[in-house]
Amino acid sequence: KKLWDALQIKTKINMKSTYRKYLESSCNHYARVKPSIFGSEPIPIYDFYVPLDVKLGTEELIEGVEYQSLLGMLPQGRAVISGTAGGGKSVLMRHLFLSAQKTGHQVPVFVELRKANKEKTPLKSLISNALQLFNFNLGNNIDLYVEQALGLGHFVLILDGYDEVDPDHKQQLTEELLELSSKAPNCIIVLSTRPDQTTQGWEGFSNFNLQCLSKHQAIQMVNKLPYDKVVKERFSGELDATLYDKHLEFVSNPLLLVIMLVTYGRSAEIPENLNEFYNQAFDALFRAYPVDADTHYI
Repeated sequence: KKLWDALQIKTKINMKSTYRKYLESSCNHYARVKPSIFGSEPIPIYDFYVPLDVKLGTEELIEGVEYQSLLGMLPQGRAVISGTAGGGKSVLMRHLFLSAQKTGHQVPVFVELRKANKEKTPLKSLISNALQLFNFNLGNNIDLYVEQALGLGHFVLILDGYDEVDPDHKQQLTEELLELSSKAPNCIIVLSTRPDQTTQGWEGFSNFNLQCLSKHQAIQMVNKLPYDKVVKERFSGELDATLYDKHLEFVSNPLLLVIMLVTYGRSAEIPENLNEFYNQAFDALFRAYPVDADTHYI
């Protein structure tokens, strides 16, 4: 019976149909996001996504990074993408997940590492859970299936939010990740995090830095956002004329750029004094998106 069960699992691993429902369901999910700052309904990411750039170390720049262009820069199929808070890491990881799916070579699995926190879930269980979440159901055989599929190099593992793992669990998760990297050499691993010195020493991992928005990218993003057209046109004009250069550190960050747009929509101007601007931004966000006892916004 054990031999027969093992044979069935190996047969299923070699059948692309095993993944069809999973791929359809997961791609439909990750192709949409629910940004509470613009309403409660999910919207397609490509309605507002602007191709982002990453740089390998301090030298080679990949403009408008796609999965294939990133893969071409990975001698061992391992990448760490570092970026500051609000820099667009999670949306970029969704984009890489979707562009990896289009290649058809391996099966992308999107894993939100913060989900390890609640019960200190092992990494392989997170992978199994991510598969099962989207109509991939092998019952009690799922863990053995994942173990064998990892060994055969079936997966592109998109691991989002290493910085969100609780400190008391991070060491265990890191050990599991490096062990998996060693035992599944044919799987591709792409991990996102805020800047973290510990990732610099991981064997086989290439370290990329997510780049800030250029003026062109910032204007392009503003014009694509689901917001009042007249306000966007005025704000884009001011970005091009003076705002981008005056407030570079602010408007080159996607999240802060959105906050500035919302603030501009309320006050029709951006004050020179940043302290005054922060007060206006808080007031605009609070009035537009009030917080009650059951709702939280970041």
